[in-house]
Amino acid sequence: MSRTYALLVALSTALASLFAPQHESTGRGPKALVYCPASDVSGCTAVVNALAGAFPGGVDRGYDGGNGTVDLAKVDLMQYSVLVVPSLADRDAAKPYALLRDPVVAGRLKETFIGRVAFWSGTPDLGQANRAEKDALIRNLAAWATSNRAMLFRRGMVVLQDLSEDVARRYDWVPAIARVSVTADAAVRVYGSVSTPTDVGKAILDDGGTPLHFENMAAFGLRVATGTTASL
Repeated sequence: MSRTYALLVALSTALASLFAPQHESTGRGPKALVYCPASDVSGCTAVVNALAGAFPGGVDRGYDGGNGTVDLAKVDLMQYSVLVVPSLADRDAAKPYALLRDPVVAGRLKETFIGRVAFWSGTPDLGQANRAEKDALIRNLAAWATSNRAMLFRRGMVVLQDLSEDVARRYDWVPAIARVSVTADAAVRVYGSVSTPTDVGKAILDDGGTPLHFENMAAFGLRVATGTTASL
């Protein structure tokens, strides 16, 4: 693993199956899916609200079919252009990532969301301060993850910060649902702005011509598997 303190890590996976299903089941436009465990609804709601206007097909909440969610083990995943996993944390009895470790659910997600994956080492889905800037960042990440959908029919994924109590287990659920691998850096660093040398990164960090920045924009860092990712 190579070490990086880049707070934005964007990936375009090269191992997508050539025979992956390629239909879009909604004629209304791109549709988003947000992972919404029952124990953590605030982040999910913030992401849903941020994406509502950007996805004409709608934004669904995904979990086990209860509490207004679609059942990730049964729903037609091909109707979605992007899956967003909010910032969550496994600790004590609370295990919001547990369903993503379920073999059936994880296998279905991995077979469907085979396009770009964006990791953000921060929590733009939490808190009411700087809500407009946070929403813009969430939309930009989702837009990049879905930007090759029309040409390649590849559905993307956005993963926000895993702040699980056990640092060694942060992001350990990712390889089960995506063809990439990252681990958390335990060094405590908090950032109010993020810089990037690439045009793609600059577009993601752009808010109508103004670079995005807000208090606690990002924190910690990621260790990226060599040869599988590109840091922006």
